[in-house]
Amino acid sequence: MLLPRLTAIQVKLICAVVLAMHCGQAAAHPFDESEVVNLSGKVKRIVTDPGNGLVVTYNFDQDLRLTEARFQLAKQNQDPSWLRIMKFDYQGGLKLSALLSHPDGFALRTAYAYNDNRQCTAEGTTYNDGTFYEAILRQYDETNNKTDELEFTLQRGLIGMRRYEGGTLLSEWQPGFSGLQIRKRERNEDTGRWSEVLYYDSMGSDESIDAHRWSIKLYDAQRNVTTLLSFSRKGTIIFLLQHHYEYDNMGNWVVKESQQSFPQVGGKPIRFRSTREITYFDKSAD
Repeated sequence: MLLPRLTAIQVKLICAVVLAMHCGQAAAHPFDESEVVNLSGKVKRIVTDPGNGLVVTYNFDQDLRLTEARFQLAKQNQDPSWLRIMKFDYQGGLKLSALLSHPDGFALRTAYAYNDNRQCTAEGTTYNDGTFYEAILRQYDETNNKTDELEFTLQRGLIGMRRYEGGTLLSEWQPGFSGLQIRKRERNEDTGRWSEVLYYDSMGSDESIDAHRWSIKLYDAQRNVTTLLSFSRKGTIIFLLQHHYEYDNMGNWVVKESQQSFPQVGGKPIRFRSTREITYFDKSAD
């Protein structure tokens, strides 16, 4: 499967992002907000403890925008060099920049660009010295739904391409150790829930789409992942990850019990537990 060439518009966007970053505008490695999506209610703060000794605190403003993410060891008396802080700046309701800082002075800066409809069309990342790190480009249709997303680095070129329909991710191509990863999402019309199938195509061609291995991801009604199954090329389950959630009165999960196993290898399943302490601006929701 061949990846498409960049259009003239995309090339212009790339040039604009790189130019903006080299003109001194803030530009950080895109932040993974997977822990703070699908939230209900006016969330003020989330403290997540995944049980591995690293605690993450997310802070939000009155408009429910993520303003800060703080990563630190659970025990305050341990090495402070583990502390990582990411802060976001907004203007007119739009995220303009992000800064990921480390105690040793290392930092990544991200700048965001928008179209006339206030949709993010590009984000670019630089190191402390202004060296280009990464950029993401997005395109939208006439109904303002996202249709395409491209991700690339200066050294490796295009490293990811995602396509959307109605704003929902339908497929994804990402070069990896196992070739191209092709993700397809399907919605069960009876339950309204989504499932996700991820194929690994070692040859990168449509004819060999299931030649390597593939996986299925299932979601619950709150759009949280409940099951991840990975299969070998023969259809044998090689990895199983399951999550069970407990929710608060607002419908946000506060406890996630997880279990992972490798059926082909055998042995006891590995269990772990994550908790989230959620504070709301509306005290009655706590």
